[in-house]
Amino acid sequence: MEKIPHIAAIVLVLLATSCSQPVTSPTSIPTDTPSTAPTMTMSMLAPTLTSVPTATSVLTKTAAPTATPEFTDDEFSVYLVSRAVTAHEMLQTDLDALEIEDTPIISLDDVVAYASTTHEMQLTESAYERIGRLDVPVQGLPFVVCVGRERIYGGAFWASYSSLTYGGVVINTSPATVNDPDRILRIELGYPPSLELFVGKDLRPDPRIIEALEAANKLR
Repeated sequence: MEKIPHIAAIVLVLLATSCSQPVTSPTSIPTDTPSTAPTMTMSMLAPTLTSVPTATSVLTKTAAPTATPEFTDDEFSVYLVSRAVTAHEMLQTDLDALEIEDTPIISLDDVVAYASTTHEMQLTESAYERIGRLDVPVQGLPFVVCVGRERIYGGAFWASYSSLTYGGVVINTSPATVNDPDRILRIELGYPPSLELFVGKDLRPDPRIIEALEAANKLR
């Protein structure tokens, strides 16, 4: 039991010695020199955007020239006028200056028979229904009668519900809106039909029209 104080004294000496030694900081670990990195910019963070052509440029590239009407040589046909022109304005307009639709509203194939004295047309069922579906305003819907590429005369589709008068050539579409088994439309002078109202020259019996209808065996 006498050795315990001796051992305790040794421990105290060792502790005192360790405390008296200066405490040194651990050796610093050199930091690696950072490699030079490129400066990040917004252009590097965002994907490169491909230039998209504007709507105007796209339309410019894809725009097609105005289509040429589908004329058939020496055949009778009726075309709607595609530009905004009234029936009354057409009376004072050169037919060649009018822009007409690409395809005829009435083609030679649509005509079953044509009476040269009364200028009545009997149409196929599909053509008659097509005329009956036309949205005809009270001031008329202008058309041009052609033989091949030649424009013979102008006129207007009209409807019986219109109270306006007209001094040109008229095709009244009202009969085509009812179930008429004869499917006949008449090309008339003036609306209401009247020689007193009609102005200009009657070109319905133009020789080019009569010859075209006769050659197609449509004339009656």
